Amino acid sequence: MVLGFALAFVTGFITKLTDNLVDEPFVWHGFAKNLLGITYGFLAGFLVAQSTEFATLVLAITISVLIAGKIDDRAHQLAVAALIATTLAFGLPQVSIPFMALFVLLGFADEKLNDWADRRSEKGIETGKVFGLAVKSRLILEAGALAIGVITSNWVYFFALLLFDLGYNFADRLMPFFIHSTDFFYTKQILLQCVGCKKEKLDSIKVVRQMLNEMPSILELKKISEPNVF
Repeated sequence: MVLGFALAFVTGFITKLTDNLVDEPFVWHGFAKNLLGITYGFLAGFLVAQSTEFATLVLAITISVLIAGKIDDRAHQLAVAALIATTLAFGLPQVSIPFMALFVLLGFADEKLNDWADRRSEKGIETGKVFGLAVKSRLILEAGALAIGVITSNWVYFFALLLFDLGYNFADRLMPFFIHSTDFFYTKQILLQCVGCKKEKLDSIKVVRQMLNEMPSILELKKISEPNVF
């Protein structure tokens, strides 16, 4: 069980590193993100082999992000392939079908509510502080695992998620230091200084979002995310 919790932390850490390399414009990120994706996929597969609880949780989260359409980059697709290959190599695990179905629903709700909060933010609409934090942090899944722990006295689900999130957030905290120390790996950046333009144009979220949406295609760049304007 201790090995499973350690793997949960490391898997969360590498998952976030992969996310950041998918989102950040590093020159070498194509190779690195794919390698990290395969790595966390294999680790997740080893997690599945540890116990019914780990298998139920990992497979449920994988299904929920697939349904939510979040596996949209090759790095994460390679991770899913590595997870499936490792799971098949160790043999199909025993899972708790009721808990698995619950975690799939909660994980899907986490993803969709996070997307909803992002859309509101882009429109300049504030979400309540507490609710917004819960949505941004994707705490619905953790709340479900906590409830299972209270009701059944089985805390493996909760602590597995907690350690995964600790690893995930730890990687996120380290990323700024990594970026500053390796800025020579970055691709070309664009700095806009607007002088003499009409103020009302820049005050319009719609106008600024349209400008940022169109800029990548004009410069023949790959658009990696939707612009966040607020």
